Amino acid sequence: MSLRKYEAEDGPTIEGSSILTLDIQRTLTTFFYMARMALSFPGIAINFYFKRKRAVGFFKKELIANGVSSLEAEEIAEMYPFKLSDMFRMLFLRD
Repeated sequence: MSLRKYEAEDGPTIEGSSILTLDIQRTLTTFFYMARMALSFPGIAINFYFKRKRAVGFFKKELIANGVSSLEAEEIAEMYPFKLSDMFRMLFLRD
């Protein structure tokens, strides 16, 4: 199998160098996007935590406004779905 068919027609004349350049470019691009995703994850998790906390508070206030006692509303609000720990469990502990 010849490396020549993978070279660009106007590319470098050294055999295989254009393949090496493409591999390095793909590797760096993949590394960049993985690093970006890894660095943005803590911000996403914190944002999720506070949005959920705000939603639970709103849910509890609505229950109380509709005549549910505050103790029952607090108990029901604790069952509000999908905590941050549930997200970590789904990601890392695939049962």
